[in-house]
Amino acid sequence: MEHKNLWNFYAHDQIGLPLASFVSNPIFLKGDSISFIVYQSEDIAKILGISPYKQAIISYTNSNWHFSQIVQCFSLGIDQDNEVWLLSHIPFEINTGKFGSIVRYKDQQIETVWQAGEMGLPNELRTANSIVIQGKQSIWLAMGFQGIYHFNGHKWQKELDYTDDWIAKATQDKKGNLWIVRQTLTNSQIFLYDSQGKEHLIGKELPLGYEFGAVSVFEVDERNTIWVGFEYSDKSHGLGLWRYDMQTNSWFKYDVKSSQKERGIAGVFQDTQGNVWIKSVMGTFIFTNDQTYHRFSLAHDSKYTKAIIKQLKDNIPMYGSVGEVLQEFGQLTFECIDKSGRIWFSIYEKTEVEIDKYSLPWPREQLEAMPNYPYPTFYTSLVCYSPKA
Repeated sequence: MEHKNLWNFYAHDQIGLPLASFVSNPIFLKGDSISFIVYQSEDIAKILGISPYKQAIISYTNSNWHFSQIVQCFSLGIDQDNEVWLLSHIPFEINTGKFGSIVRYKDQQIETVWQAGEMGLPNELRTANSIVIQGKQSIWLAMGFQGIYHFNGHKWQKELDYTDDWIAKATQDKKGNLWIVRQTLTNSQIFLYDSQGKEHLIGKELPLGYEFGAVSVFEVDERNTIWVGFEYSDKSHGLGLWRYDMQTNSWFKYDVKSSQKERGIAGVFQDTQGNVWIKSVMGTFIFTNDQTYHRFSLAHDSKYTKAIIKQLKDNIPMYGSVGEVLQEFGQLTFECIDKSGRIWFSIYEKTEVEIDKYSLPWPREQLEAMPNYPYPTFYTSLVCYSPKA
């Protein structure tokens, strides 16, 4: 592992992150590489008079950070050659009904591979939610109610079509087998497609359909353990995160004793000690091996989080006092655990920016009554914790 220090701090200017940016959607590349999709607050950018961007990708490779702008994309998946595949909302042609394109990101370059309506793709791509790359001659695209499309090296065609079923996510295991999670109105089912294309229903269905919440996380790990997490929904009632055990043919729910805290699963990760980190819209929860959970917070009194926070305060160089910065912002934001076992966090650094009050989008009479003042905004920096081997 390249990192010799237990903790590494990457300041916003070292990464190349502009003002009012925040990171999400981590993408795990090979070896020591990782990428994040970056968003910028367009409202803040407008007020400050700086040029906003819709999105960007930052990549950490060979100890260097790279910043590349993209337009209205979200991650679909990554292939064996380290190419990141994304769905772009460009083009959007009302007169032709065509929407979207599939692009890939490699070596800090964005390339459009297919546009809507090309080579057998449907004109409407906005329901695409995941892509599985089994080689240049076999690519699968999960398309929600439109089923699954397959690229055979020459053209796209619809391979799997399920009337009234929503293809929520697709992924592959370490052997390259295709897995999908299929939702009806009232339940969710997991299917495996082997190398001969034969369909296998895996385990018991979950009594949770798309009426209650869309699937946000679907993974099959190296032990063929299945992880299914759900997005926030008014009807979700705390669907949370579920794990399927192949040996016992049973589902296990990660229960944090509060449905509000479970809603909106954004990611599930395992650290080098086997603890499960659940990233949700209500914060981060850590399940240790004894199935007890801790909320990851600077204010939490659990020994597990206290040990990490103490090391953080003792080891990370920051602008000013680390203690003051962390006390002011209250909590690190957990982002992900990459394939090297490193744990990534983001920190917002508050700053004050002088602005011309007349640049604010408010009525002039209201602006004339206001003094010029510094506008509070933030920079985003990243922190990486590398557990000892």
